Amino acid sequence: SEMCIRDRYRRLGIARALLARSFENDMDFITLEVRQSNFAAIALYEKSGFENIGVRPHFYSDPDENAVIMTKYFTENE
Repeated sequence: SEMCIRDRYRRLGIARALLARSFENDMDFITLEVRQSNFAAIALYEKSGFENIGVRPHFYSDPDENAVIMTKYFTENE
C-alpha cells in the first residue's frame, strides 16, 4: 500500500494516527520507503520507533531521488 498526506493536511496528526492504527495489527515488523529529502516524515518515523536500515538508489522519479528504507520491529511485550 501507499500512504501520503496532501500538503494542506500536513502537521495535523493524520500520519501519526494512521501509523498508530497500523501498529494495532498483529505483525513482526513494518518496512517502508520514504524520499531521502522528506525530513519531516523521517523524523516522524524515527519518533515512532522506525530504524533506518538502508537506501534504495533512484527509487523515486520526477525528480530522481533515493529512498530511505525504514523498519519498525515489534516484540511480544509491546
